[in-house]
Amino acid sequence: MDSELQYEWPTRPLHERPDARSDLQRQLEEARATIAQLKVACRSAGTRIDELETAHEACQARLTAQRRRLLVLERQLEGAGAWPVAEQAPPKASWLDRLLGGPAGVPTA
Repeated sequence: MDSELQYEWPTRPLHERPDARSDLQRQLEEARATIAQLKVACRSAGTRIDELETAHEACQARLTAQRRRLLVLERQLEGAGAWPVAEQAPPKASWLDRLLGGPAGVPTA
């Protein structure tokens, strides 16, 4: 009767496959590796975002300075009574006009 009472229970449930635990362990390790890679990528992305924000601020400061400089130059022109001359496009000549010497006032090169 003593031999019947001393039954050794298996270390894993009978319905569980022997390789199921190792498969789950492998999946867990893969998930942890993926999480570690994502954390590294997140840190590097954060660093790059900070660099881009700093560059953006520098560009905005430069743009503001250039706008102020342009405003000062425009006011100096107003004070001097001089206005910048708008660049005029040369009159268009047809290919026949250019071949025959062009109309008066149109340079032929």
